[in-house]
Amino acid sequence: LSLIAKAFISKGEESIIPEITFGWYESVTLQMGGKIEWVPLKEHKMDLDEIKSRINQNTRVIWMCNPNNPIGTFINEATLKNFLKDVPKDVIVVLDEAYYEFADDLSYPDSIKLLEDYKNIIILRTFSKVYGLASLRLGYGIADSEFISYLYKVKEPINVNMVAQVAALASLDDQEIK
Repeated sequence: LSLIAKAFISKGEESIIPEITFGWYESVTLQMGGKIEWVPLKEHKMDLDEIKSRINQNTRVIWMCNPNNPIGTFINEATLKNFLKDVPKDVIVVLDEAYYEFADDLSYPDSIKLLEDYKNIIILRTFSKVYGLASLRLGYGIADSEFISYLYKVKEPINVNMVAQVAALASLDDQEIK
């Protein structure tokens, strides 16, 4: 999350953030001197029409937690595709999927496949929830190689410690415990 803000948000530029959602989006936007365009939830879900209406020339990032934390609602694949087709290609849409392993509804999007058609999305996942490694702060991003290159430009040389790396590898090897 911090790398995305560092790479894509400059002073005075905007993030669009649904309200209520994960608080870190606000924090990283403000750390970069960005402004926040809050969009209230509609019937406990992200109001994608309202989010689209708030996009302007200063919009750099749209933060979308799917399933939404702490609400638990999610955007289905058809709705997400319909939304993405209307988002300008120079606006980054962050799909924070920290809880995607718990979304068992068949309409939940296969966001990795969406990368084929929507190069402006960054998918975030974590070992924190399903693997129980929250204190190790280990996550990963999936995106078009161009966007990954921007993230590498602002990444600190050592940003994941050895304990987290060993725990992640052990988690991947032991899928029965998940």
